Amino acid sequence: MIYLSRDIRYCLFHDEYFDIDIINSHPTILLNEALSNNLNVPELFELVNKRENYYNKVQKDYGDFKNINLKMLILACINQTKNTHKSKSLCNLTIELVKIRKML
Repeated sequence: MIYLSRDIRYCLFHDEYFDIDIINSHPTILLNEALSNNLNVPELFELVNKRENYYNKVQKDYGDFKNINLKMLILACINQTKNTHKSKSLCNLTIELVKIRKML
């Protein structure tokens, strides 16, 4: 059902289906796993608990490039092992996420 647009899902399943959107869900789940396994993950902690501050810090690292899609950059950090980011914060986040993946 996730491949159907929200409008179509509502028309077909409005009595049986609830669409729940969780902000920052992947980072939050990963942070919970890291903390429950005593991993030190300060970048991930800041991303989850002080999201706007973290986004502003990364935006500054990218300088004049105002149209970067920070959500996509965060998802790239979660799903990759290469560390080619312009932002030191994103590089550190990638290192933390690799530790979490190895732990899982």
